[in-house]
Amino acid sequence: MVPRDGVRPLYRHAREWAVKYGVHEAKDPMTTLHRYCRELLPLPSFDVWLVDYETNRLAHLKAAAPYPHAGEPSEPVGVERREVGHGLERWEASLEVFRDGELWRGYIRFQPEANDAEVSRSDEQIRLAKGRLRTGDIFCEDELQDLRDRFRSFTSATLSAFLRSILP
Repeated sequence: MVPRDGVRPLYRHAREWAVKYGVHEAKDPMTTLHRYCRELLPLPSFDVWLVDYETNRLAHLKAAAPYPHAGEPSEPVGVERREVGHGLERWEASLEVFRDGELWRGYIRFQPEANDAEVSRSDEQIRLAKGRLRTGDIFCEDELQDLRDRFRSFTSATLSAFLRSILP
C-alpha cells in the first residue's frame, strides 16, 4: 500500500516516534514500523472485523477498490445472506449483485447447509448445489441498497418458492 519511494520517509517518521515513546527496536526495524503503523491506523482484530463485514457487507463493498461506478460493469458480489427452509432441509440464500450499465442487477444463489447436503441430497443435486443453483437476474434497481432492501423484504415462503423453482 505504500509506494516504494515512501517507505524510507515512513520509517524515518516511525523511528522518530518510537524513540520519543521509548519503543524503538534498533535491531528490528519492521517491529518499529509495525508499531507506528498500528498507532496511525488502529485496526480491529480479525474476529471483530469479520462480524462487521458480515453485518455491513454493502459498506465494505462500497469501500473496496475498485467500486464500480455508473456505466462500469462488475463481477457479481454476495452482499446479504439468509437461511431458508425447504422441506426438512436448511439452505442459505445469498443475494449476488453486479453493476450493469447504469443499473444494479442481482440474483439469488442457493446452497444447502453442509449437513443437509451430505445426508439428504443425491450426488447430482450436491454437484448442482455447490454454488450453481441460482435464479435468473430477478433484481434491477438504480441503487444498490434498494436491491438489498427488496431481498430482505422476501418472506421465507417467497425464498422457498424461488428455491423450488430452480431445483432439479
